[in-house]
Parts: sequence; C-alpha cells; structure tokens
Amino acid sequence: MKKWLIVIVLLLIVLGVTAFFLIQKEEKFPYTVLSGKPSLSGEIVKNPDFNYSGYGFLSPEHAIEGIPILERTKIDWNSDGCYRNITVYGRSGFIVIHPLNLTQGRYIEQEVYLPPGKEYVLNVGLANVAGELPWAGSIGCDDVGFKILIKDLTTNTEKVIFNTIINAEDGWKDFSIFLGSKYSGKKIVLRIESYSGGPCGKWGGEWGAVDYLDITSK
Repeated sequence: MKKWLIVIVLLLIVLGVTAFFLIQKEEKFPYTVLSGKPSLSGEIVKNPDFNYSGYGFLSPEHAIEGIPILERTKIDWNSDGCYRNITVYGRSGFIVIHPLNLTQGRYIEQEVYLPPGKEYVLNVGLANVAGELPWAGSIGCDDVGFKILIKDLTTNTEKVIFNTIINAEDGWKDFSIFLGSKYSGKKIVLRIESYSGGPCGKWGGEWGAVDYLDITSK
C-alpha cells in the first residue's frame, strides 16, 4: 500500500512540474484589433508583406505534389506554407498555412534582431480563406487557430505570445501586439503556426492565411 502511495505522489509531482513548464511557455501580451491594414516598415522584419513573384510552396518541406516550389533569390521567410498572389477579401500576396493534421500545423518564421533601448509592436494580418481558393473547400462553418511564438535565442526559450481562432466569415483581421522592451537587444525567431480546432470542429475548413507580419519600434 505504501509503495502505491509513493508511486501516486511521485506521479502527481511529475504532472505538476510538467504542467508548470507548459504554463510557463505561454505569456500573453496586450493587443488591439486594428480597423485595417497598417503601414508596414520592414525596419526589423525582412519582406513583411510577402512580396514574391509567381506562386507555390516556400520550401519542399511538406509540399503537395503538383504545386510548384516558389523560386526565391533571397531566403527571408522559412515556411512550409504556400504563397498565393490572387486577391481574397481585397488583399493579395499571402501565405496559406493549412494544418498538416489534427496535431501538427504549418508555419512561417524568421530570425530577427531587435536593437536595444526601444519598445516594439508586432502587427499581423490573419484570415481563413476557405472557399476562396480553387483547392480551399468550405464545409459551411470554417475556422482555424493561429499561434504566434517568439524564441529568445539568448536564453533558448520559446513562448506563445498570442493565440486566436479566425472564422472564414471574419475576412482579414489585423492585430497589433505590444511587445514592449521584453526582447529589446535580443535576437529572436518570430514564428506563426496554424492549428486545427475551434467552434466549427476539430477538422474541416482550416485554411489559415497570413497577409503580413511586421515589427516596428515605438
């Protein structure tokens, strides 16, 4: 009996420590919903508006057969998403990051440096484009999740700083996230991931798209 008690206590301790570190990996930053797309500076992030010619996957990683790989002379964004330059909801030139499955999303990311002595703001435009692309079918109720993560390369720690669900009926939604001086003077990896789930169900119509991602100093 005592052995079982010891095992149960140890298991509870392990679960508690695991939960603690999982909670520590998420830190929500204050944000506002913008009335429209802001001006993009590109002072920190390279090619924040995803300006490419042609269309296709940004890399061979998880590419779908029959869709080309985008030819790029310079690598700014690392991604397993697909770039489309058609117009959807009044905007063109965006990256589609439909999740791979129920547990793994697609992503875009870039390593950037934030000079010291300043406060920073992250701006991003997100949508669900289900039903708006030839191969992006709608199931009638379509939503997808987005997480924005920042990896601090100084401490090698990664945190989710923003998490939201976007419905296809929302159109493009623009968010401004105040980072403050949290990462000032540091080199970071800025990353967006998609994930399945939301009020519409776990799988179906998960056509997440990113129109831009920019960081400005304040």
